[in-house]
Amino acid sequence: ASLPRIDNAYTRRRSRQDAVDLVRRTLVLLIGMVVLTSLSTQAVAQDVILINKILVNPKGKDTGKNKHLNKEVLVITSGTGEAFAIDGWELHDRGRESVYEFPSVGETNRVVVHSGRGEEWAVTGCNGDCYTTSHVYWGRRRYVWDNKGDRAVLRNNAGDFVDACRYGKKVGRSKDCSRL
Repeated sequence: ASLPRIDNAYTRRRSRQDAVDLVRRTLVLLIGMVVLTSLSTQAVAQDVILINKILVNPKGKDTGKNKHLNKEVLVITSGTGEAFAIDGWELHDRGRESVYEFPSVGETNRVVVHSGRGEEWAVTGCNGDCYTTSHVYWGRRRYVWDNKGDRAVLRNNAGDFVDACRYGKKVGRSKDCSRL
């Protein structure tokens, strides 16, 4: 024999509570999956974040003025063209005499690091694919990159090596560091 069905306020409340609990558990699971996917995507992207170019000796006399310092730039890109985030990462020269910690620039496709002082800014453009270039400023009052040779090193926020670009005396004005 079957038990009689009891239809009262308690059972209706319990059914609704069970449904709410199921929805909450599902949301927690989905959020966890999104976070894990995001972390794995960031780990993959880190492997292809590269120092692309250094303009070590910009045109003009080395005056040391901020306008000229800001023409000395280093460009970081993703080898895949995908957007990346390098908030809290570090860039330094060969002897760690000059160390720069990246501010929060968010997702970007390219970062241009200017040696002088200025305010961070970004430009987004679309030419088929959309991209963002972020400009950040080291805040230096002297040149970072030695015209006679130096090494730029990029490290993630855990301090792990990501990429480096070395150049010697015969570099000229700029060093193309891309390897793709």
